[in-house]
Amino acid sequence: MKSYMNTGFQATNLATAIEIVKNMRRDNATIFLGFTSNMGTCGIRENIKYLVKNKYVHVLATTIGAIEEDVIKCFKPFVLGDYRAQGKYLFEEGINRTGNIFIPNDRYLYFERFMNLFLKRVYDMQKKTGKIIGIRELIFEFGKELEIQNIENRESSFTYWAYKNNIAFFCPAILDGSFGDMTYFFKKNYPDFKIDTSDYIVEVTDLALNCEKMAMIAIGGSVPKHLIANAGIFREGIDYAVYINTGLEMEGSNAGAPIDEAVSWGKIASDAQKVKVEAEASLVFTLIVENAIK
Repeated sequence: MKSYMNTGFQATNLATAIEIVKNMRRDNATIFLGFTSNMGTCGIRENIKYLVKNKYVHVLATTIGAIEEDVIKCFKPFVLGDYRAQGKYLFEEGINRTGNIFIPNDRYLYFERFMNLFLKRVYDMQKKTGKIIGIRELIFEFGKELEIQNIENRESSFTYWAYKNNIAFFCPAILDGSFGDMTYFFKKNYPDFKIDTSDYIVEVTDLALNCEKMAMIAIGGSVPKHLIANAGIFREGIDYAVYINTGLEMEGSNAGAPIDEAVSWGKIASDAQKVKVEAEASLVFTLIVENAIK
């Protein structure tokens, strides 16, 4: 891995990312980890669980698919399949495909039972206290639910460890997935059930403002990456930034944006330690964890 620094191309960027993460830790920066839902789908989930369990990261942001699939894997694993498996055949067999990973429908039957009990408990809390639950608290209670229902494999879950270690966990698009589907059916029976989807923006911004040094590791683009970067505006920029994605600058997307573009918005400090690794995350994130943290 040391030779990567002098290899050139993305090998040098990866080696640079490793050094920046080491510096984050050495300088006791508050590390914000953002990741898209496909990181919960694949085995990077285990890397994230390791980081959360051992408190190597301090704030999390993701999309709901990662949280759903993290919890579903506590019941049954996913299955390695094939990128070229025909969708028509898989649909007939009750198998959903994400890349070369197969997710049989029965996984969602376990999840549905889990969700129904969870939503009823949260609803009863709302009726008892009169308080509408916010997104951060909802995810905290979601991790706690694994303990309440005594799910045997709960310690494999990063959502569970975020609850156990009281690590702030944000998911703005919380209804954009199976979680939202279950909530739809639940609200048919309990139409007064509510989720406060505005409180999180105050909480994540306050966390950014109150840390001495702010560090960002963003896997992929989308809402998690922007949520963290946007919070950096309020403190005159993030001090350390590592991006890992395959987005192209020419498309003008959030993922494709180079770090210097974020500097123009005041999201990343102009003198920050920063690098973008243009690589598919399942290839390189384990190397960063192994070489910068373990």
